[in-house]
Formats: sequence, C-alpha cells, structure tokens
Amino acid sequence: TINSSRCIINIIFSQCLKNSPSFVIKIMSPEEILRKYSQGERDFHQSFLKYAQLHRANLTEANLEEAYLREADLPEANLSKVMLQNANLEDADLSNSNLEEANLTMASLQGASLREANLKNAILKGANLDQADLTRADLSGADLREISNIKKAKFNGANLDGTIYERKRKPDNPPQPQPPQPQSPQPQPPSTETPQPEPNNDSGGDSGGNNKEESS
Repeated sequence: TINSSRCIINIIFSQCLKNSPSFVIKIMSPEEILRKYSQGERDFHQSFLKYAQLHRANLTEANLEEAYLREADLPEANLSKVMLQNANLEDADLSNSNLEEANLTMASLQGASLREANLKNAILKGANLDQADLTRADLSGADLREISNIKKAKFNGANLDGTIYERKRKPDNPPQPQPPQPQSPQPQPPSTETPQPEPNNDSGGDSGGNNKEESS
C-alpha cells in the first residue's frame, strides 16, 4: 500500500512538474497541518492532502493555493478567507463548510459537494463547477465570472442574491452605422390666418391718367 501511494504521488508530482517547473509538493498529514496551524503557520500552498480527514477543521486565512485536496473530507470546516487559487478540490466534501470570502479562482471543484456551504462574497472566478453540488448553498455576493461548466452544477435552493455573473461582452461583429435616411416631408398644419381680399383691378379705378378731363 505504501509503495502504491508513493507511486501515485510520484505520478502526480511528475505531472505537476511538467505543468509548472517551479512546483514543489508538500506531503502533509491532517494532523501535521492542524498542528502547524495552531502554532501560527498559515502557508500550506502546494500541499498534498488527498483523502485528508479535516472534518470541522479551522483553517481560517490559510494559504492553500495549488493544494491537492482531491476527495478530501472537509464538512463543516471553517475555511473563511482561505486562499484556494488553482487548488484541486475534485470530489471533495465541503458540505456545510464556511468559505465566506474564500478565494477559489481557477479551482477545480468538479464533483465536489458544497451543499449548504457558506460562500458569501467568495471568489470563484474561472473555477470548474462540473457536476458540483451547491444545493442550498449561500452564494450571495459571490463572483461567478468565467465559471466553466456552470450549467452542469446543481443550484437547487441556493441563495444567489447579489451574485456577480459574466460581464456583458462586446459582440464580435458590432452593428455597422446605417447611412441617414431621407426624411419624408411633414404635413403642414392648416393655417389659422384670416384670408385677405384680393385687390380690384377694374378699369374704373381712379389710378392712372385716364380719369383726367380733356382740355378744350
């Protein structure tokens, strides 16, 4: 069993090195991480914690960036303000956990259980929620922009008040401006002026020299 575990770790370690040459894995037991946390340590990034039993653990404000927490047991854990960017939480149990203001940017939560979890104001930008269960979770004010597979997640009864979704993007082919169209003449309103009488042009008028008497 020990050799099999080491083999699995070596495979994961090799893959991590392939993806990130600077990746340094830290193999830690749940007891060790809790002991170090109680002593004031907060930096546990890139830790290998697969299958870790951390039921009701208090890891507030811990740094678990790029941690491998696949199938970890974290129900009712206090993970508020924890940094979990790029962490692997696939098939992890986070039900009833407190993830308020946690940073889960680009984290993989595929198949994870987040039932009734507190995710108020959490950042899940770019996270993978494929088959994740967020039934009755509190996501008020959470950042869900650029989430992948969001349609495959379960949000039954979840609180989504104030949740930040994908911002509107400019269309790839914006509409072109149309040339101005000629305007049709507008009908004129009827005139209200009183019509003036036309001048009398009869020859009997007293204008001109035809009315002068001929001299004898």
